[in-house]
Amino acid sequence: MNPSDLSPRPTRHPFCIEVNLESEHNFYTGFTENISSGGLFIATRNLIPLGVRTVIRFSLPDVAKEFEVECEVRWQRLEQAAGTGISPGIGVRFLSLHAEEEAFINRFLKKRDTLFFLDDE
Repeated sequence: MNPSDLSPRPTRHPFCIEVNLESEHNFYTGFTENISSGGLFIATRNLIPLGVRTVIRFSLPDVAKEFEVECEVRWQRLEQAAGTGISPGIGVRFLSLHAEEEAFINRFLKKRDTLFFLDDE
């Protein structure tokens, strides 16, 4: 087992935005369900096989730049029975975030944490 597999997973935050994915021979569009500092979940019926590297493009609210990040498909959620409300899709891990992009994502996540706690009070 790889020691990095034992490290705690980053906290996921609900987040819905359109994402474009490109693999070697295909182009996909999906919607995120959540995001963390390490990756995101993309709701899509076009499941990309585990281990495949793909480039995704997405943007964050209040950030003018579009992110274009190489990712690896780490897990899949298959189609569920009708009416469960659970979307099929893929979980991807970011592979090529630049320091500036990582900082944007971390600021966005921190701001979401703050808003979440304020809304609960």
